[in-house]
Amino acid sequence: MKLVIGGACQGKLRYVMESGGFSEESVARGDTLPLEDFCEKPVLWGLHLLVRRLLEAGREPQAWLETHCRMEEMTFLCDEVGCGVVPIRREDRDWREAVGRLCCRLAARSEEVVRVYAGLAQRIK
Repeated sequence: MKLVIGGACQGKLRYVMESGGFSEESVARGDTLPLEDFCEKPVLWGLHLLVRRLLEAGREPQAWLETHCRMEEMTFLCDEVGCGVVPIRREDRDWREAVGRLCCRLAARSEEVVRVYAGLAQRIK
């Protein structure tokens, strides 16, 4: 498993596609991935968006990933959402915390964790 984090529009997807030899067909999108389907693709872009959708559907993100993905074979891309002003809405704070906790669990299990900032990759683990 690999986890790639970084701010929005910092080049995470480009980095993963170039370094891993993936094509656009290899990428599942967290904002459109059907919640009932098994994720067959090796790359999941927009993990933070998938977490929001799962929470809105009353589902637990970690449990969903365990049953719908081949986690040990996947690369997860997630925007950093925990920086900046604390959201006013409770739902947004809960979402932000859920994303952070999930990323901590994924990072602990991952073989490699990379942060991409301004198109530059920094290996953390």
